Amino acid sequence: MGKKNLIKLTDAAFYILSALGKPLHGYAIMKRVEEISSEGGMPEFKLGPATLYTNLTKLVEQKLIQQLEDVEQSDERRKPYVLTELGWEVLADEVKRRAEMVRVGQAALDERG
Repeated sequence: MGKKNLIKLTDAAFYILSALGKPLHGYAIMKRVEEISSEGGMPEFKLGPATLYTNLTKLVEQKLIQQLEDVEQSDERRKPYVLTELGWEVLADEVKRRAEMVRVGQAALDERG
């Protein structure tokens, strides 16, 4: 069992990884999460700054994302984050895990009639 199999994402971490299909800095991640989470007709998932930056720190420590250091920015505080290869793998595994959860829940609803 590899390291990536031990990582289960919280909803906030899942949305952050899902938002990072392209490099984004913190505020842009918050906006992208709101955008992608509301596309399915459900209420949007909102990240506050404390939740966002706590999760970014953890995701960097887990080596799921990294901060781009060599990007020229006029504002040093706006360094973009990107998914690592491990991050992409964990996201793919998490999508499968959550799809299975939906299947199980739907089966229970179907039994109810």
